[in-house]
Amino acid sequence: MKKVITGLISLALLCGCSSASATSDRKESSEYTCRNINFMDLSEPVVKSQEKVDDSWFADSLFIGDARMGSVALYSDLGSKGAEIIYDESLGVFSMSTMPVQMSSSTAYDIMIQSAKKHIYYWLGLNELAYASSDEWQASLNQLISDTVTSHPDSDVYVIATLMPKSVFSISGDELKQEVSAQNEKLLSAASSNGAYYIDLSSEMCDKSGVIKDEYLWGDYTLNTDGAQQISDLIAYYTVNRESYVKKICE
Repeated sequence: MKKVITGLISLALLCGCSSASATSDRKESSEYTCRNINFMDLSEPVVKSQEKVDDSWFADSLFIGDARMGSVALYSDLGSKGAEIIYDESLGVFSMSTMPVQMSSSTAYDIMIQSAKKHIYYWLGLNELAYASSDEWQASLNQLISDTVTSHPDSDVYVIATLMPKSVFSISGDELKQEVSAQNEKLLSAASSNGAYYIDLSSEMCDKSGVIKDEYLWGDYTLNTDGAQQISDLIAYYTVNRESYVKKICE
């Protein structure tokens, strides 16, 4: 009987030590903080790849934008590849969280927050060229990109540069060039400072003067069927292989 009691006491002590050790291990591991670190140079535009991604990439993509994105939605094959495209002709950075978009009772911001897509694209700013130099627009843009990256830590976020139209909202010539240049500087800054990628398609969409080629336009700034399809085709080459640049670091 004495041997049995002694054995039970030893077993209880052993179990107690094991439990304490497991608790200690859990505590030690819980003290580590893990975060995703992007080692790509985000201060430069995405470099065109030699190979384009397949359609499965777009099936897991969300595109948000203004009238330019509307042309892509209506006249390109991006939607047929499975991409979700949210647009409104009046959409801008300021109205992302206040204005319901076409065919929806939700704002573009709410749709973005609730999305589970792995690739999120923004093409905004056409309606706000007159505010391109304002600190308020820069702050709102920064907040939007920051919110997107923070709420989707395992997704890629892309910001598409403004292409130079012939004219828009009575702005043209040197004034328009200055506004587009100022806006693109802010778009690049917002992307790079928040861990997003900046895409500039001007080298393939614009002529030697820097204006969108006539063959891609209806009027002064509306993308036609060829222009919309060209955007769809080019996007497939301007992508980032996340596994090559983003690493999870635990400290």
